Amino acid sequence: MHTSHLFSNLQYWIFYKMKRILFLFLLLPFAGQAQIITTFCGNGTSAVSSEGVPATATSIYGAGSGTFDNIGNYYFSQGIGNSRISKVSANYIITTVAGTSSAGYGGDGGPATLAKLKYPNPPSEDNLGNIYIPDGNNNRIRKVDISTGIISTIAGTGTPGLSGDNSPATAAMIYGPSSIDFDKYGNLFFADCDNARIRKINNFGIISTVVGTTYGFSGDGSPATNAQIDNVLCIKFDALGNLFMADEGNRRIRKMDTFGIITTVAGNGSYLYSGDNIPATSAQFDPFSIAIDKNNNLYIADHYNNRIRKIDSTGIIHTVSGTGVGGYNGDGILATTAQLNWPEGVALDVCGNLYIADNLNARIRKITYPPTLTVPVISLSGINTAIAGTTVTLTATVTNVGSSYLIHWMNHGIEFSTTTIPSVTYTKPAGIDTIIARVVPTGYGCWDSTTSAAHIVAVDRTGINNITSGVIGIYPNPAHNELTIIAGNKISNVTISNLIGQVVYSEVASSHAMSGGLWKVNIENLPAGVYVVKITDSEGVKTVSKFVKE
Repeated sequence: MHTSHLFSNLQYWIFYKMKRILFLFLLLPFAGQAQIITTFCGNGTSAVSSEGVPATATSIYGAGSGTFDNIGNYYFSQGIGNSRISKVSANYIITTVAGTSSAGYGGDGGPATLAKLKYPNPPSEDNLGNIYIPDGNNNRIRKVDISTGIISTIAGTGTPGLSGDNSPATAAMIYGPSSIDFDKYGNLFFADCDNARIRKINNFGIISTVVGTTYGFSGDGSPATNAQIDNVLCIKFDALGNLFMADEGNRRIRKMDTFGIITTVAGNGSYLYSGDNIPATSAQFDPFSIAIDKNNNLYIADHYNNRIRKIDSTGIIHTVSGTGVGGYNGDGILATTAQLNWPEGVALDVCGNLYIADNLNARIRKITYPPTLTVPVISLSGINTAIAGTTVTLTATVTNVGSSYLIHWMNHGIEFSTTTIPSVTYTKPAGIDTIIARVVPTGYGCWDSTTSAAHIVAVDRTGINNITSGVIGIYPNPAHNELTIIAGNKISNVTISNLIGQVVYSEVASSHAMSGGLWKVNIENLPAGVYVVKITDSEGVKTVSKFVKE
C-alpha cells in the first residue's frame, strides 16, 4: 500500500475514534459537573428527634420534603413516626416548630409545640415567614404564627369530604391535604389529595377549586377545572406564575398555566425507570416531590426508582443523584454514585443547593452546587440643589439584596451614616456634595458583591453647571471596573498614578468624550490597590483625590 494512503487511513481512524469518544463523553450526564453529596440532617436512625442539638446528630423519622424561609431556616415534615414539623436553623441546630410526636388533633389557639398533628405533610411559608402545615390525617390546613408560635386552623373542619367552595375555608371539608404553595399575590393553593383536586384559599379566606374533578387522567389542553388528576403529592409555582403538579397517581408532571390550561410536561404514565438524556415527556418516573430553580430547571424526587431527576430548561431529563439501588453507601461521594432509599422530597436553597428527604435512610441529604449569584443594585434619588445649612433627604432604591442589608452613606469618600432603611437625612454643607451610597447585604443570600451609587447635591445659588474650581467628586470608591469623575465641563485633563508615582492613565479633555459632565475611566485592567487622581480644571487649578481599586 502506498505510504500516503496508509497515513490517510491512520488519520481517518484517529479522527473516528476521537469523535466516538467525544460523543460518548457528551452522553455522560453532567460530565465534569458531578457534585458531592453530604448529610445535612439526621444520623440514619429512625426515632424521635432530639432538641437543640446539631442537625446531623439527631434521629429523624419519616422525613418529608422541606422549604427554606427568607433567613435560611429549613423546615421539614416528620410524618409517620414523629408527627411534627422540625426546623434546622441557619446555624444547623434542630428544633421542633409544631407537634409533640404523639399523633392526634388538638392545640389550636396555643403554642404549636404543644399541639398535636397527625401525619403532617411538607410545610410551606408565606412572605411574612408564617408556617402552613397540611395536617394530612386531620384533614385540615394549620398555621403557625411565626411571631407568637401560636397554631390555628385556616381550612378544613376535620371531617373528610368535599364541600365549601366559594365559602370560608374554615367551614369547608377537605380530604388528605398533601402540599401547599403560594402564588405571587399571596393566595394559598393546596393539593386536596384524596379529593383529586387543587384548591385555592384567597386573601379573604374563601376556598375554591382550580384543578380537578375526579380521579383519573384527562383534560390536557383544556381548562384545568375540567381535568382529572390522581394523587397529587406536591405543587409548586414557578417565577412566571405557572403551577406545577407532581401527579403521582398518573406518573406525570403536569402544569396549569396562567390562563388555567393544563398540560403534561413530563412522564408517560409508567413508574419504571426508562433512562436519561431523553425528552422528559417520554420519561418514566414515580414523582413524590418537585422543586424549581431560578433557571427553570425542575427537580423530581423519583421515589420508587431511588433517584433524583432533573428536567433542564430544554425539556431533557437527567439523573443528578441515586443509582437506582435502594440503600445507603455513604457521603462525600459523587451524588450520581450515591444510593438513596425512597427519596420523598426535594428542595432548593437561595444559592441553588439541592436538599433530598432520603426517607428510609432517615437523613436529609445535600448536593452542593456552584452558587447562583445575584448582584445587588442600588440607585439614588433626591433634590439636586439645596441652601447650605438646610436639611437634605436622599432615598436609595435597592434590589437583589434579600431581606436585610446595610447602606453606608459617604460624602466625598467620608462615611457619615449607616442605615438599615433606604434613606438618609443630613445637613447640607457649603459647596457641592458627592453622596455615595453602598449597599451591603447582611441577611441570608448568595451575593456576588456590594454595589455603590452616587448623587450630586449642589448649593442652589450656583447649581450643578457652575462648579467652582477645585470641587470635584469621584465614585464609586472603592471601584471595580469603572471610575466616574464629576466636575462639569471644567476638566482640562485627568491623570491617575499609583503610590510610587507611575502614571497609569492620562488624558486631556479635548480627546475625551464626556456625557452630562461625567468623565468615565475604564480601570478594569488596573491591579488592585490605592491610586491617586489628579484633575486639572480649565483655570489650571489642580485637585488631588485617592481611590481604591478592588
